[in-house]
Amino acid sequence: MNSVGDVANFLQTIAPLELAESWDNVGLLVGSADAPAGRVMTALTLVPENVQEAIEVAADMVVVHHPLPFHPLKRITAETTPGRMLLNLIRAGISVYSSHTAWDNTTGGINEQLANIIGLASFGPMLLAKHPELAKKNLGSGRVGNLAEETTAEHVAQVLQKSLAIETVSLVCNRQRPVSRVGIVCGSGGSLLALARETHCQLFVTGEATFHQCLEAQSYGISLILLGHFASEKFGMNQLGNLISQRFPAIEVRSSSMESEPSGPLSV
Repeated sequence: MNSVGDVANFLQTIAPLELAESWDNVGLLVGSADAPAGRVMTALTLVPENVQEAIEVAADMVVVHHPLPFHPLKRITAETTPGRMLLNLIRAGISVYSSHTAWDNTTGGINEQLANIIGLASFGPMLLAKHPELAKKNLGSGRVGNLAEETTAEHVAQVLQKSLAIETVSLVCNRQRPVSRVGIVCGSGGSLLALARETHCQLFVTGEATFHQCLEAQSYGISLILLGHFASEKFGMNQLGNLISQRFPAIEVRSSSMESEPSGPLSV
């Protein structure tokens, strides 16, 4: 039987941990590399509902995008939600692995998948990796490039909405403003607006941005497409599950069915 270490090594091959941001917490976070991995579940974020799901389906390993733990923990007790989840996972013998920003930034990772969806004809990282061997391969944070043909921010938003099956997409721009140079950072990319400006983006695609970051984008003359944090990354975890399944046909791989966008449209 394949082991947790086998899956972890494969994930490190396709998403080198050196590509992760310096603040991130990636790799094997819970469990033993020697443990068997007959069943693997992928998830964007671990919450009590899908921790219980992993236990009920007898998963041996969860490959999650957002790390658990993320911040350093002084204690693991049932008094906190992260503590309860970790205790339940450990009791059930379920290992946890996260590639997070390494999977965002790698070749074929989430940002490149978004670049391909919108049809960037040529692209590279918005910020080169600090490791020389990765920089030589033109790898780093985010993606930026040019569309094959100039279009509008509204059209790009429509392409993403249809491809990702998103119910709503937010636009911060003149919808008909022509755009050709696009930056992409999945998840919470609003803090990288200055980088989008430095790389001459006319349009910046990300998951979410704050009110003041939206105002900042307007002041820069950069159009924003906000997909929602969940929508900008969940599809990428489904794809990661497919890659695990292709590499390890004997492993039963499933995507968590117990997670969704935390909020939705309000009907009145």
